[in-house]
Amino acid sequence: IEMTDDPARGGAARVRPRNLGYLMARFCVEMETMTLFPQLSATASLPDVLSLLSTSKELGGGLALRTIDKKPLAAINASEEKIRFPIDGSRKSKCKTPASKAFLLLQLRASGAPLEGFDDTRILMQE
Repeated sequence: IEMTDDPARGGAARVRPRNLGYLMARFCVEMETMTLFPQLSATASLPDVLSLLSTSKELGGGLALRTIDKKPLAAINASEEKIRFPIDGSRKSKCKTPASKAFLLLQLRASGAPLEGFDDTRILMQE
């Protein structure tokens, strides 16, 4: 929050959000997630950014890793046509956490592929 005197208003105080505060409010980003962004280096790769986003409370925190999801997620991870970056850099890795599920589903959503068969992906379906 930034407080300034506004000469146009006769010197009355004006309260404005800073740029990061505006972005947090506009895109519903929690403070906990914003504290993750400084962990990225200036040369962060796309998998690094996806990994960070998948650990956020807004995306990865809202997903549950169900036993029924593990087989389809393993098939998605193994497919070179569906996703570009596999979990932990290996096509043979298994999906073990909600964050790794979010990592795969974010890539599917970004590619425009359907997210059929996953009941808890409402957050990823939003435009």
